[in-house]
Amino acid sequence: MISDHMPFGYWLPGTHVFVYLEHLPTEGFQKLQINRFDADQKKKTTIMTDLPFGVELIGTSPDGKWIYLQSHADLSKQESP
Repeated sequence: MISDHMPFGYWLPGTHVFVYLEHLPTEGFQKLQINRFDADQKKKTTIMTDLPFGVELIGTSPDGKWIYLQSHADLSKQESP
């Protein structure tokens, strides 16, 4: 569940789903993960994990099926959980 502090993210159009980046507690280089929070079910799901620091969530498609990221790293090799 999302805490009282609302992270920066985007509501997927036409849904009650919020996508956002979360910093992972790690030693050394900081890592990020992308989460989705379904407000109807009050359920958090991780979409991608172990993303390099510097990845930015920059938007969503109008139909809510895509999220847009910006990064200097090659994200094509990232795996979803």
